[in-house]
Amino acid sequence: MNDLVFFARDIQAIFPLYPVFAITGGNFVIKRKFTYKVFKEYHPEVPALYYNKMAYSLSAGYRAVHNADAIFAAYPHRKILPKLKAKKFMLFHGTYMQLNETILQTLKHFDHYFLVGPRMNKVFMKLQGKYNFSFSQTGFLPFVNYPIKSEKNTQSILSRIGLDPSQKTILYATTGLPFSSLEICFERILKEIPAEFNLIIRPHPGQVLDMSKNRKFSNKLNSAIANRKNTFLDSMNLMVGEALSVSDLLITDVNCVTEESLFYDIPLIIIEDGRTEENFSQLLKQLAMDQEEIDQFVKIYEAGPRYIQKNIKHWSDVVYDALERADKYKTLRSQIFQYIFGSRDQLAAQRVAEQVKELL
Repeated sequence: MNDLVFFARDIQAIFPLYPVFAITGGNFVIKRKFTYKVFKEYHPEVPALYYNKMAYSLSAGYRAVHNADAIFAAYPHRKILPKLKAKKFMLFHGTYMQLNETILQTLKHFDHYFLVGPRMNKVFMKLQGKYNFSFSQTGFLPFVNYPIKSEKNTQSILSRIGLDPSQKTILYATTGLPFSSLEICFERILKEIPAEFNLIIRPHPGQVLDMSKNRKFSNKLNSAIANRKNTFLDSMNLMVGEALSVSDLLITDVNCVTEESLFYDIPLIIIEDGRTEENFSQLLKQLAMDQEEIDQFVKIYEAGPRYIQKNIKHWSDVVYDALERADKYKTLRSQIFQYIFGSRDQLAAQRVAEQVKELL
């Protein structure tokens, strides 16, 4: 399988594409300079190619994509892929909480889809009679590279980012704009969470890029972080799995990271400042999902104590309470994990690699 190309645009695409690439080999081609920079930080040993559409055939990345026998992608690339003769395989870069028929119509040019788990499989089965998709449920690919949750790994990762391995760690991971709770909540979270905890603040990748333009907010956030010990702003410095593997508690406004945290069964605090359960339900209705599907989707809001910040007297009370009551939500966290992902293993890339041999 020498003429395989793994074609990434955004940072998120690295996580499903790389595990399969590590097994099959091929060319790893990246379309955006920022994504290329981050990829080289994660995998400096890989001779990735940059796709320069302006240079056409003078670009090694351009030649690799346009001469490939098979292309794996985690983004539609609608201006490029439909024109190519190569077999096209879709590897989903997130849990696709809002997957529906409209989104799938933008992916019709793919020859086969490797699905995350039962929830996604249900969407494809529902539309199979209309579109006759070729798909298989292989598992969530980013889990392949999630570190084992161990004292040794925790010490290594926390030491690398300057945090104290002897302390428990809280991760605050936000969703993308315009639903992010970061600008609303960060000041009180930084001031009120006790110093006995490490704190990692991980904005959505889109907000990281936005912060490079929104200097006023960026400076305010960085200044507040500088005033708290054992605090780290994770601007894609860590892989998602690394950040989750060292976390004892997740503060979240409900996003893909919330669902991925279920792999480690991390206790949750749900923040509804960016988007409430009611807002999310309305959005899903607009996406033409039926009530049964919506009810399953919003169960994540019940998987931990939830708050609007104005109703929180002090964040320390909320943190201690969430840790003390973590087991209360354990069964529901497990049920949600099984519904989204199925089995709790790290074999998805092997399944994809084996099936690709049959599909080519």
